[in-house]
Amino acid sequence: MNLDLIKSIDLEKVATLAQSKELNIVLINMLEELLLEIENQALEIQELRDEINRLKGEKGKPTFKPNRESERKVKDNKPGNKNNKKGGKRSELSIDKEIVCEVDKTILPPDAQFKGYDQHIQQDIEIKRVNTLYKIELYYSKRENKCYRGVVPESGKGMYGSGVKRPGLIYSIDAVIQHKDV
Repeated sequence: MNLDLIKSIDLEKVATLAQSKELNIVLINMLEELLLEIENQALEIQELRDEINRLKGEKGKPTFKPNRESERKVKDNKPGNKNNKKGGKRSELSIDKEIVCEVDKTILPPDAQFKGYDQHIQQDIEIKRVNTLYKIELYYSKRENKCYRGVVPESGKGMYGSGVKRPGLIYSIDAVIQHKDV
């Protein structure tokens, strides 16, 4: 920075608007240089303080990553990204096989009416992906005030099928999930 330039400024000689503008530009440039120098010095002082603290066996000031909100907005605007809200992925699963679990009709009272299906999705892994939707029949009897539900076969109980339940596979899936969470 040129201190001689500041000392040589004579405000009495500034008579025209052009001279005033020129002086303002010079002063603003000098101000920018000074602010940049102050910022650099503040960073250097903090680094030196951190180094002193490290030498004393203490921790330095933590550094924080800058906010990347603009990058998030770009990601949110991608065509495949719908609102990017957390939620269940059940609707995103493609179903490979559908099994209807029927109610044993012999145990139903005569006034029982079919009310729809209860749904249970089981995920399994084979050489190919197999997601099975079990449609469990539901009947309701007004007379007995009771709901009758179809029986899910043993192979359909639980969220994951026999291909996923193998111990080695479960451990590797857990490791991948935990790794992503970290």
